[in-house]
Amino acid sequence: LGDVYKRQAQATDYLQKSKENTISYTKSIKEETESEEGIDVNIINPRVIIVAGSTKELNTKKKLNHFKNLRESLKDIEFVLYDELLERLKNLLDKIKIK
Repeated sequence: LGDVYKRQAQATDYLQKSKENTISYTKSIKEETESEEGIDVNIINPRVIIVAGSTKELNTKKKLNHFKNLRESLKDIEFVLYDELLERLKNLLDKIKIK
């Protein structure tokens, strides 16, 4: 989690650029899709997800509290730990499996 603040700054820049370029992004998506009409999208409130670190790194109460505070302090940026992402994907896979 050492690079977390650097990643947060990058994510903030990407988020700002995506908000500024919403019209050109939606146009590009429509033009680049393979169907005849293209896909119409509306970019309303873009978000960023940063995947970094693991729960093993949050091995003290202080580190855990800092991470919780970081997560709760950002409006459009979500921090997800690698092992949390893996667990989410496993749960999703279990839900979509055809029995």
